[in-house]
Amino acid sequence: MTYSWKKGMSIDDQWQAWSDENPLDKIPNIDTDVLKEALIKDLSYVSAMDVKEYTLYQKWCEVHDKYPTVEVNSFFDDKPALKDPTQGALLQEIKNNFWLPEDPEEYLYLEPELLWTDGDSVKSITGSKMPAIWNGMRTFLSTMKNNSNIGRNLNFLIRDKKTEKLLGVTCMSSDFLDLTPRDNYIGWEREAKTQRMINHTCIGSTIVPIQPLGYNLVGGKLLALLCLSDTVEKTWEHQYKDKLVGVTTTSLYGKTKEIPLSQYDRLKY
Repeated sequence: MTYSWKKGMSIDDQWQAWSDENPLDKIPNIDTDVLKEALIKDLSYVSAMDVKEYTLYQKWCEVHDKYPTVEVNSFFDDKPALKDPTQGALLQEIKNNFWLPEDPEEYLYLEPELLWTDGDSVKSITGSKMPAIWNGMRTFLSTMKNNSNIGRNLNFLIRDKKTEKLLGVTCMSSDFLDLTPRDNYIGWEREAKTQRMINHTCIGSTIVPIQPLGYNLVGGKLLALLCLSDTVEKTWEHQYKDKLVGVTTTSLYGKTKEIPLSQYDRLKY
């Protein structure tokens, strides 16, 4: 089944476009009993998992679905190979362009810059389209499944300006309609929030550094602070014609007894 969406389409237009491209005689018949059995089996399997195990299971499924492999049984290479060689070339290109310090003090000389993947100024990095690089990094760097939020999304590649080596990825998305700590802090009324103000705030839905920058050098804090940069503010206003005045985010699992820390701890903002 296919569907073409264009910016500015109403719900009725979207339904009509989908109906035109998916006539009833082309939609396959579905055995509801088989579908019901498959759903029960799947839900029974995942319901036994805790949040972390389920998140990792979703990631495992995502990687195998988006990057399918085949057995090559080669004398020189006994590992599975990607069905699409261009995917392998892209992933290798990404890894070759990671920032990997040779000296413990090398982080002191970083000059991080944000590259908007849909911007006109930089269309590619070493030959590959920036959105493809962003998606490859987002899929393999983050534990969370790579799903775009509904609504606004600004994807940024973070790299060192001097070496042009990659440092991580961020995404600024439409803010949550309800977020109790934020709402209590701001103190806004629901009517004002839903009708006017919510378009002037966003949420850092992706803030993921490469490794070992993230773990050894708290690179996640650097990327979090870059979400408050002029580049993000100006790009938001350029793309959506709304002044950005606030940014929030949430951690993947929250704090637990096993992991009582977050990359957002002790950040001034």
